[in-house]
Amino acid sequence: MCGRAEYLNKLMQVLKEQDSVFICGPSYDKKHLRSYDKTHLRIYACGGRLLEIPTGAAARIAPFDIEYLKYVKDSPALLSAALSVLKTADGRICTPVFTEKQSKRPGSKRMIPVLTLLDADGRPLKGPEGGEFKRCHVSTEKEEAFCAAVAENLPALLSMMQNRFVVNGSDDEKERALQTVIARSHRSFAAHNGTVVCDFESSIPQKHLCPDSTGNGSARFDLAALRMSDGGKKAELTVIEYKCNRSACENDSGLKKHAQDMLALEHADAKKNYVSEILRRFDTMCRAPYGLVEAQPDSLLSLLAQLKDHPEDVK
Repeated sequence: MCGRAEYLNKLMQVLKEQDSVFICGPSYDKKHLRSYDKTHLRIYACGGRLLEIPTGAAARIAPFDIEYLKYVKDSPALLSAALSVLKTADGRICTPVFTEKQSKRPGSKRMIPVLTLLDADGRPLKGPEGGEFKRCHVSTEKEEAFCAAVAENLPALLSMMQNRFVVNGSDDEKERALQTVIARSHRSFAAHNGTVVCDFESSIPQKHLCPDSTGNGSARFDLAALRMSDGGKKAELTVIEYKCNRSACENDSGLKKHAQDMLALEHADAKKNYVSEILRRFDTMCRAPYGLVEAQPDSLLSLLAQLKDHPEDVK
């Protein structure tokens, strides 16, 4: 069996060649608002989170979220590997059973897969959507087996994501699939006037942006882009909200909500914290050993380090 690092490198090389895949820096750790130690790259396929890949040798491979298992039900090897690294809160390994239910969306005839987890006695765990899992200690052998199964089943996984978001998805899901294509095409400083996408599905808690905030929400933007200027001595950050259907403009995450998020960044502390967080994520992308950002200017890493200390200098 190949080692963990070999499987990760093999998997990342295949993922990088997929037009429907975009890989970006670690997300914010909402459980620890001041924590900056997240070390997993986020991998999106057709607009949905596919999995997470560690950037450091010490970081553990993050298995699929429990709600994602229902989309790999037709890949027994992958399902088995995923379950082998998942445990319930009390350490039990469970058996997945898949059924379908009618969508609650008005006028929709779509059937939605439902995952139920059974314990050793055949009894469902918590609720019809499955039990709650926590990350437990997993052996290196199981991590390697999981990563090998992902690499082996990757074509089937990407096909599932294509069917889920692009073919059978809602308007919002199809919108996210288009965002992935846009992000994927902007990863080189040699194209698009040196503009690259540095974050995807950007979400940062309001309490971090404004420490005195009493709200529990997050400032959310579809894309964040960085453009180098003045011969690589300066950087300009742009936040982007992408809409391609009427319903996306009118619901709870519509234009009004995003306008409020934009205005919140006018606050000096909010802007400083937002810029620092996005640059942290992008710095990880630039340093990752997988070549996620192409044609990097020689001054990029030193500039990012400088701007993280002085985010007010970012336009």
